[in-house]
Amino acid sequence: MEKNLISVIMPCYNCEKNLFRAVESVLQQDHRNLELIMVDDGSEDDTLKIARKYAVIDKRVKVIAAKHAGVSNARNVGLKQAKGAYIAFIDSDDNYTTPRALSTMLKTLEDNQADRCICNFTHPCFEQHLQPGVYDLTDKQQLMTYYHDFFASSMPWNKLTRRECLTEPFVLGLGLGEDEIYNLANMKNLRKIVVINEVLYNYYCTPYIPSSNASAITKTVSDQDNKFTVWHMFMRNQPLREEIICRDFANYVDEMQYVRAFDFFFWAFFLMAKNRLPVTAMAHNYCMPIFADTLFQNAIQSQTGLNSADWSQVDIEKYSKLAYYAYADIRLYHRQLSLYHVFLGIMAKMFMTKKVDKESYLSQMAEALKQNQMPEAVYVNRLFDNILSEKEKVTEQDGVLNLWLCGTEFN
Repeated sequence: MEKNLISVIMPCYNCEKNLFRAVESVLQQDHRNLELIMVDDGSEDDTLKIARKYAVIDKRVKVIAAKHAGVSNARNVGLKQAKGAYIAFIDSDDNYTTPRALSTMLKTLEDNQADRCICNFTHPCFEQHLQPGVYDLTDKQQLMTYYHDFFASSMPWNKLTRRECLTEPFVLGLGLGEDEIYNLANMKNLRKIVVINEVLYNYYCTPYIPSSNASAITKTVSDQDNKFTVWHMFMRNQPLREEIICRDFANYVDEMQYVRAFDFFFWAFFLMAKNRLPVTAMAHNYCMPIFADTLFQNAIQSQTGLNSADWSQVDIEKYSKLAYYAYADIRLYHRQLSLYHVFLGIMAKMFMTKKVDKESYLSQMAEALKQNQMPEAVYVNRLFDNILSEKEKVTEQDGVLNLWLCGTEFN
């Protein structure tokens, strides 16, 4: 490995239209000691041709032509060829938001003697909610805080990582969630991570297009078969997830086993709402099948101490409606609030009828609601106090929900 060299790995497949933005954002980085490894995954358009032109123009660009075998294989090929002491992944339709992105992450990583630096990002559906700071993953509580955050612990692209910490390859053939499994398998190698709030990465999400070219996620957002919702597809990896946890985190099995099944419910809800799945469909085609799934019921029991099997259809419909309204309102007017914590707060407000013995995010959120002590708790309390009692104030015009809460500040 070459000291101070950053290897940026970019899997490419039929991306000729957006490749320029991604490549230029890498080559314009003020940290000049980098290599861009472009792995063409058997593209059928001019992607490979464009990549090879870049290799002629800039000697830091290395192009590998591979047979079409998926993004995991392309990333593995790139990792095998990487010579840098640090690894960054970038998707071929994304871009770094500033030429300082890699240098900022590298300096932050080195200044804190960390194994990984994680930056904030732009995304049409999500925002990072893991608080900036240094996390010692040898500490159980800090490791669990990190693991609970889906975008901090699971995504490959908003990170700079020391090469020696990436010992496990991407698993082939998963279809959806391969990056989450990859990060989980390598998490055992991380001792310290540092999170910065600066937005250094732009994630481009292809709009929902019901075609064979749509991404694995966007093809499922309007699926009427509840076994093919995003959540169910992502949970197909649960046996592999549990195998890794039992192998690498034997002392944390009870705490970690169902984290992803619980938290991904909220992340997938964001995605469904973003694609304007109607409220009724959100409840019946997405929420109810998940609440009825044994895996999710076990996750609720593990993470909250509650028994979701007894929650009625009316309760689930009510939860779906409130969460959907909150999503629309926050995305339009209160982006500073954490959607994850608001959704968690609505669940706590509805179902946390007694204090449970287990310390969990849900019980902590219930206490915050009781004390009205954080912006998300204030928001949820006002949501229940006003929206439910004054239904006439909830209207829908041109597909946009107009809520009474939109005029309230939550700083």
